[in-house]
Amino acid sequence: MALQRPALPSNVLKIVSQHQAMQQAIRTCLPIELAAHVTYINLRSGTLILGCNQQSLVTTLRFCAPQLLAAVNALLPSPSALRVAWRAQTVSARPHTQPLQRSPSPQAMELVATTAKNIQDPALSAAMQGLARAMRRSARL
Repeated sequence: MALQRPALPSNVLKIVSQHQAMQQAIRTCLPIELAAHVTYINLRSGTLILGCNQQSLVTTLRFCAPQLLAAVNALLPSPSALRVAWRAQTVSARPHTQPLQRSPSPQAMELVATTAKNIQDPALSAAMQGLARAMRRSARL
């Protein structure tokens, strides 16, 4: 007897496809730098609810509200007056993105190395020199 793949109810598939279309429309109308930080959450009672994983970008994104509303209204059966509400999201709520790998800048490594040489306390100087070596190793990787 062959196993059959379970099928989702058609109403769930419709909701999922609408959600994907909204997300795509929102990301398409925003600059690439901003689009990566925005997630469509819901459209409820005339309010477009969007998430942003960086609170510092919300003010900038508020200026994009006319473009966002136009993109969403284009997908609705009948255009309506909408407003945008923003929700802060944690980094773990971001969809399928890798965390940023940051390496120290050459100036930061030089600053730590120079500071280590000028510290009078031998234990602290040794610790700072170890930190400078670790920073150089991580930058090479």
